[in-house]
Amino acid sequence: MQAVVLSGGGATGAFEVGVLKALIKGMSPATDHQPFTFDVITGTSVGAFNATCMVLHDDPEAALDQLEDLWLNLISSHPGRTGNGIFRFRPPAQSLFSPEALMKIWPKSSVDSAPIVFF
Repeated sequence: MQAVVLSGGGATGAFEVGVLKALIKGMSPATDHQPFTFDVITGTSVGAFNATCMVLHDDPEAALDQLEDLWLNLISSHPGRTGNGIFRFRPPAQSLFSPEALMKIWPKSSVDSAPIVFF
């Protein structure tokens, strides 16, 4: 079993997308240029956000394409704004428990909005 653990740290999230892209597409010497597959992906803070976005797709490359688009076009700077945008990407805490919150950020995905059952 192979796992990926992504760290937190604001803009580190954008860096993680590049590293995942290199690993999954077999562009890294760390994997002898072989595509890397994993059974588990998890993270802390922005790493948890990236991990969640990755598991929304059956195809990791499609997930990476959407994550790359998200980081380049929605979170990074836009005309009329200052900074890199990452510090303004903070939804209300209660919205993190709702699948609808992810659909607002990631409208192209198919998020299961069925109630979560806790045991």
